[in-house]
Amino acid sequence: KNNVEASSVPQTTLAHVIVYHSVRPIYEGMPEDVHLFTVSPEVFESQIKYLKDSGYNVVPLGDLVLASEGKIILPSKPVAITFDDGWENQYVYAFPILKKYNATATFFIFSNAMGHTKWMTWDMVREMQNAGMTIGSHTKTHPYLKQITDKAKLDEEIAGSKKIIEAQIGREVSLFAY
Repeated sequence: KNNVEASSVPQTTLAHVIVYHSVRPIYEGMPEDVHLFTVSPEVFESQIKYLKDSGYNVVPLGDLVLASEGKIILPSKPVAITFDDGWENQYVYAFPILKKYNATATFFIFSNAMGHTKWMTWDMVREMQNAGMTIGSHTKTHPYLKQITDKAKLDEEIAGSKKIIEAQIGREVSLFAY
């Protein structure tokens, strides 16, 4: 990272955010709704390699926020990579590729899924964080928030998830994706 202190004027450099859900092998007969949100490990690696070879600088999503607040200056050609949900396949397939190319990503997890079949464990989440990945919140149970009218329930989904994740990873969670 080559960030320097910025002036109080927010940065206007264009930055890209690439959002992924699943990185895993594609198979014949994969349900269309699953295939729609899935890239194969080979395609994912070719995309990360392309970014690196083309001079893009993969930065943490939080750096885009800091730059928009005028707190840092981003490197040239910034791009942030994010993952939604906390699927185990993100850890198994994407995480090793990110490490191979010295790239970072933000993983938005919904806390109640952690440790269940097909989802990451808290040990996996901590390992990724310790390797330089950012962990963000994606609610507790992944509901459709627009349908929740009870403020206490809404607060529990958002703030409750943040508290659970912070307790598990030992760091403040400052990013939320919905």
